[in-house]
Amino acid sequence: MPHTTHPRKSAKPAVVAVCDSATLRIERICSGPDSSGACPEVEVGEIIPCAGCLLYGRAFGESSPYRVGSQMTLCPVLLASLVSAEESRAAG
Repeated sequence: MPHTTHPRKSAKPAVVAVCDSATLRIERICSGPDSSGACPEVEVGEIIPCAGCLLYGRAFGESSPYRVGSQMTLCPVLLASLVSAEESRAAG
């Protein structure tokens, strides 16, 4: 998978472990969405490759996994960054 950047200018690329939800085995490492916020591996609107998996990484908190819905079409790393940015604005 090519190295991609996170949509926010100051952010570093996400590093997320994509794990099989049954075995918890790491299937791959993902660096998150491309500069447009889309998954670089599928066309917009298609089911993303990490659908049905568990994700671990800074974007979701180091200790708890994020379960990706089996029909997900939006990058969960992008969604997590948007929620984090909104929480930061609300706190500030």
